[in-house]
Amino acid sequence: MKKKEIETLFKKTPKKGFYTLEKDGYLFVLESLGLFKYGLLSVIEEKGPLNEFIDRLVIHNQYVERSYIINNEFGIVLNRIDINALELLLDEIIAFFKDNHIENICLHCHQRKDLAFFYNDVNIEISCEECLQEVEYKEHSSHLLRGILGALIGCIIPTFLFIISRHIGYLIAPVGILYGLLAYYGYKKLGYYMDKKGICASFLTAVVTMFLGQSVRYVYDVVDAFQANWKIKVSFSEALGVMPGLINGSVLAVGLVYLIYILVFLLVTYVIVIVIEKRKGYHFNVIEKL
Repeated sequence: MKKKEIETLFKKTPKKGFYTLEKDGYLFVLESLGLFKYGLLSVIEEKGPLNEFIDRLVIHNQYVERSYIINNEFGIVLNRIDINALELLLDEIIAFFKDNHIENICLHCHQRKDLAFFYNDVNIEISCEECLQEVEYKEHSSHLLRGILGALIGCIIPTFLFIISRHIGYLIAPVGILYGLLAYYGYKKLGYYMDKKGICASFLTAVVTMFLGQSVRYVYDVVDAFQANWKIKVSFSEALGVMPGLINGSVLAVGLVYLIYILVFLLVTYVIVIVIEKRKGYHFNVIEKL
């Protein structure tokens, strides 16, 4: 399904990839799972032949990959479904709910109340206002080690470009921007959230890998120098051994200039990304009734 098709039936939300639907008095959330898969979610009473109905959906509907009911959360994983088939599936689900007098309930208190969709920056909830007033939303803490691993993985591409380029002057801006984007979003991808420690850790990871990349460049410069000046082929390990005696202050200064320029583009990219994320509302402790 394309976004335009989804929005003919569902309402888009501030959370990217989430859509909501209120139909015949029932509330549903549609989540894009990627690779043409979607999750259809609701919160309902567990009664009647609900388990049999869930099993029947998997068996008889070609688009239903998995269905479940856990702690009153009703979910269906859909694969390669089109909007018309999704609408028919919703009609089938709603008809079953009505026949068995199954109603939506609050995600937190599991009571029949006046319900609404709430956006809390992590997902979309079907809850009552009373519960949301009692729930204390704390700032989510990112997973530091996983996040650093994600930043390291992200920094592989710009570091590789930095090392192999013999004309780094042309690549200073792209390399610096890539360091910023891939370190930030690499940390966020595996660290689950981006908080203050995540910003600091991912930035430092980019800086450290940048210096490592420059160190490797020095070794290859030594290899090139032997080949150009004395027509001698030396291996990477041999060049690494003699490098300390060949690298002088002027060579280090040239390398430092490259690092400073890349660092500037890295810093500017980080500032821009953080500002954009905040403008989109991708920050914590946000509760909004949709």
